[in-house]
Amino acid sequence: MVATFLALSREGNLRHWKHRLRLKRLSGKEIFWCFVLFLIGFLITGILIPTSTYIASFPLFSPPDFFPDILNPKKALPVDGLRNFMGIPLKGTYWIIPVYFIFLTFFNILGEELWFRGYILPRQELTWGKVTWVYHGIFWCLFHTPIYPWTIIYLLPTTLTVSFVSQKFQNTWAGFIVHYLGNGILALLPIIQGVLK
Repeated sequence: MVATFLALSREGNLRHWKHRLRLKRLSGKEIFWCFVLFLIGFLITGILIPTSTYIASFPLFSPPDFFPDILNPKKALPVDGLRNFMGIPLKGTYWIIPVYFIFLTFFNILGEELWFRGYILPRQELTWGKVTWVYHGIFWCLFHTPIYPWTIIYLLPTTLTVSFVSQKFQNTWAGFIVHYLGNGILALLPIIQGVLK
């Protein structure tokens, strides 16, 4: 978020930050299409998730042991759900829900959306035009690979979907919705479930 506003200041657009970052109200129809496109990307991602286990089998791309089970393809999640997250037992640990919600919403998703879809995507459109979402989605997928190299194949449908809806509707909130639905279902809901057990 800081980088976004520093970049806006440098280009002289800080006064018009909402317009420049494409933060405008979505119509009901656009929100509907965000959900539809999320489902399509999510289903394709689900089909491709087994590729992460194969990629993680190579020592160079293997996740470290301290990675949470939910992010580590070498560790099977318990049948009865997530029990620990980042070394913290979840059952009854109610404080973790608001902490993770704030982290996920503001520092992970909103931060990425403001920078990638709000600031970078419009600049890339000047070069690549209508197909920018393809390049942008591929580059955003590659951005994740130094931390999560085993996700490079299954993450691509999501990164392309988020990039597509943001460019299609010229609205950063569209990407935020699709991104939040994915991360919410894959991380926030299992954490909440583990706490409430």
